[in-house]
Amino acid sequence: MRFAITTAVLATLGLGVVASANDASPWAIAPSFSTLSPAITSPPLSAVSESDVPTVGLIPEAVTPLQLAQATGDFVAVDHAASGRAYVETVGSDTYLVFDQAFSTDAGPDLKVILYDGEATAAGAIPLQIAEGSYVELAPIQSFSGEQRYLIPADIDVDDYWAVSIWCRAFNVTFSYAAL
Repeated sequence: MRFAITTAVLATLGLGVVASANDASPWAIAPSFSTLSPAITSPPLSAVSESDVPTVGLIPEAVTPLQLAQATGDFVAVDHAASGRAYVETVGSDTYLVFDQAFSTDAGPDLKVILYDGEATAAGAIPLQIAEGSYVELAPIQSFSGEQRYLIPADIDVDDYWAVSIWCRAFNVTFSYAAL
């Protein structure tokens, strides 16, 4: 019964069933043949070339590296409005800080994207003004809204930082942050 159902499914997909006495398995998938019966006579599978086998649904040779989201947090205003989400993502051997499409912040001078490892306020936030040595600067902000990615240098361990922040270096003002 299972063979009949499998045969019907394969027939729907335009594939046939090939049986061979030289093969350890009772059947294999090959291009459609004129009959779909368990008693099909066919050449041994060793006589079937790769060009005879359909390639639909096979994994392409150039596969995108695995992407893993490691930490995620929503932006919270400190001195300026912000929205959206930040997350840390590993792609192959590279690690990125990513802001989603919903990200937005107020415009300001000299805005930087930083990872913060300093003390939190009593409310659990990043303080309005931050101390030297309590953060690492990743880059100037790319845009005040929308999706963006920042490469985290290999010598920075993201686990050492509890938040990402949008920070104005010129006035030492924290615009917003997202706990990671």
